[in-house]
Amino acid sequence: MGETGRGAAERIAKRVTDLVGDGCIVRIADLEDGTLEVAAVAHRDAGRREQLGVLSDAPQPLHSGWPGQAFAKNLAFRVEHAQADDVVGAVAPFSAPVHAAIVAPLRRGGEAIGTVVALRDSVDLPYSLREQQLVEQLMLDDGQAPAASTREPDAGRLVEHAAAGLWATDLDGVTTFVNEAVSEMLGVPASDLIGAPMADYLDEEPALIHARLSPRVERQDHRLVRPDGSELWVSMTSTPLSDAEGRRTGTVSTLSEISERKRIEVELRLRAAAQEAVAELAERALAGDDLDALMEQAALSAADLLGAEYATIAEVTPGRADVVPRVVLGWDPSNVGRHIAIPENSPTDLCLDDDEPVVIGDFARVEALRTGVMAREAQARSAVCVAIADGAGVFALTSPRADAFAGHDLSFLSSLAAVLASRWRTEPAPLAAVPA
Repeated sequence: MGETGRGAAERIAKRVTDLVGDGCIVRIADLEDGTLEVAAVAHRDAGRREQLGVLSDAPQPLHSGWPGQAFAKNLAFRVEHAQADDVVGAVAPFSAPVHAAIVAPLRRGGEAIGTVVALRDSVDLPYSLREQQLVEQLMLDDGQAPAASTREPDAGRLVEHAAAGLWATDLDGVTTFVNEAVSEMLGVPASDLIGAPMADYLDEEPALIHARLSPRVERQDHRLVRPDGSELWVSMTSTPLSDAEGRRTGTVSTLSEISERKRIEVELRLRAAAQEAVAELAERALAGDDLDALMEQAALSAADLLGAEYATIAEVTPGRADVVPRVVLGWDPSNVGRHIAIPENSPTDLCLDDDEPVVIGDFARVEALRTGVMAREAQARSAVCVAIADGAGVFALTSPRADAFAGHDLSFLSSLAAVLASRWRTEPAPLAAVPA
């Protein structure tokens, strides 16, 4: 690349970094070698800028990954769920993950000649459409806006830019086409999706895909599962694809995101189910059911409605040195009746000391937090814990998944604990009174 071209690339990298990101990578296409070669890098952090510099020694294939997709389709993409390897390059020892990126074609005369990647390191700060448009504006030839066109709009580009996702598959459910919206929903480049089964990213394939003789339209809500494990609810309408002779060749589905609607539906359903569970437990308590039966019912209800893999209801020994489980779900049943020390700064310790419910999103994020022996055995990542009867007992849910519980789960667990507290002191010979 000539000095003039490299200077222009460096100016673009700096402007993009200054205006819309924490860093930027500019690549130029080498059509002979079939690669995208790094022409300039920039980053607000000098150390990371130096790290990005090693990309110059390892060009990317021209038609792979997000940069390759932006070049091949001459379209810009916003990537919310990319990690550094997805948009930066696997050879870069880039210490921090890229939490958001804009991958855009670098154009000359309307044709793609390379790519520009704007990087954002900040968590929970996705790029907006306005920022994507700004990146594209920064790279217009000579800074001039494109002339207005009187031509008919290109149908292919309209499909690519459609807000709704379009996903086509063959008769075996293998992806033959996705537009920009589907790539952004999944956080996966189209080049990685083409040739992959739709089932790899969907909770369940539309039944129409394998219904060879059915001409009907299928409408259903589905969960998209991203490579990072996160999920997205979409409303999907699937219709058959046919050739000129009317033979089925595949299926095309349109996708619209409905995550917020689904979240509200699930929340309302769980809230109603939680109220029913508390009312049923209170009714059984008033009817005189023994405490062990009530605890078992409370643990089952809580684990089921909050999706917990493990549940424990335990007594607390005098002096708050140990807990003695009376009901366990998911754990080894031999833990019932076992005296287990309460580690300092564990969820149970914090719950009892502060007399407040505790929710831990991820043990790994709280450096001073300690876990008990049972939680360590289960490789627990998150927990929620409430006291029963002024600290005479504890009710805890645990999960090996991070962020399995939220603050609004505490009211449900506290309501169940309140019902148990009404009977807690009346039971004879509590386990905590028995020597270890």
